[in-house]
Amino acid sequence: MDFRTLGELVHQQVVEQSLFETELVPAEAPVIEEPAADPQAVAAPVADPHADALSSWAARELASSAAADGKPDLAAMLKAKARAASPPPVPTSKAKSWLPTAVAIAGALALAVALVWYLFAD
Repeated sequence: MDFRTLGELVHQQVVEQSLFETELVPAEAPVIEEPAADPQAVAAPVADPHADALSSWAARELASSAAADGKPDLAAMLKAKARAASPPPVPTSKAKSWLPTAVAIAGALALAVALVWYLFAD
């Protein structure tokens, strides 16, 4: 299968999907536009009327941040201080008690002895 065949299959699927959607909900059917044949026919983007105001605001912000560089950055100092501090101690593992394990083994042995005694008592 080549790319032209694949493109045709995809186009047919899109057309069939839009036909299906128009039958389901005619008022909300998607509009499939054919691509423009002439690339120069595409309209140029409209200039944002607030672009100049945004540019001047960004310039003022950059100027104020450049002026503020002379002041010490409190957040950076706190982060550096926190990184320089030693980490908290790691808790060591406590010695495990063998008492619960010993009680469980003794109980299992007592149960096994009682079962053997019950079976061979006759």
